[in-house]
Amino acid sequence: MLRSLPYEIPYLLSAGHYWKTKMFKLTQKIDFASEIFVDSGAQQFFRKFKGFLYPYTTIEYVAFANSIEANLIATLDLPLDILTPRGLSVHKGIERTVDYGVEMIESVGKENRNKVVPVLQGFDDATQWLECLDLYRSQGIKSENWGIGSLCMARSSRLVRNVVTEIRRELADAHIHIFGLSLDSLREVHEDVDSFDTSVWVYWAKMDGAVLVWDSLEQRFVHLQARDGKRYDTLSLMRMNIKSIEDMVDDLNSQIWKRKINSEKKELEKPPTQGSKS
Repeated sequence: MLRSLPYEIPYLLSAGHYWKTKMFKLTQKIDFASEIFVDSGAQQFFRKFKGFLYPYTTIEYVAFANSIEANLIATLDLPLDILTPRGLSVHKGIERTVDYGVEMIESVGKENRNKVVPVLQGFDDATQWLECLDLYRSQGIKSENWGIGSLCMARSSRLVRNVVTEIRRELADAHIHIFGLSLDSLREVHEDVDSFDTSVWVYWAKMDGAVLVWDSLEQRFVHLQARDGKRYDTLSLMRMNIKSIEDMVDDLNSQIWKRKINSEKKELEKPPTQGSKS
């Protein structure tokens, strides 16, 4: 479907989709992407986790990412929103996530180090994601790019907001990506987020035959369904959903710039403080 777009888009590739028993297999070229970001793919096989271990090694994962010329590679991590309810303790999950990250960073070599995106994990309190960050730092890990996991199924927008606010405070100048962030939560935290990924453009088109329309005045999506007796093809609906999500992002970004310009304007209009030179 993405090949049918008249332009290239950034693409998050989940490695789990391409792991076939004992090796990675890519059946089609990714010639529609302006940038490729490879994710660990735990969502695809978490039910098959044995001892909370990946079925492939860090070396196999990195080799696969390099073979498709990925621009960014997320570290292997343990999604605590899935695995903690299954018995993995939050602390152990954070420790293992950092172990995976350190192992990967040490294995990629200096020439690929800037591609690695360490992933932060937590479960139900912002301090857990901060604990993960502190543990990375204690291992000497620094990065210009960071990912935040386990917020895709968060029912509490307050939790999302707290996590993003605290991480942004700690990583003021870093590029922060959130995996699977809901679009409702994005509206609340977009100023502190540099990138995100979503599959709602696929979900609504396939599950409900629906197209999303961004209402900039109400700052919300309107869900429209194809009329009975006149079903539109799913690919068309997905293309329209992508366009609507892009409209939302453009709208939110324009608001950020307007606030920034207004803030700078107010600063310039302030009278000089006493004793300052004109």
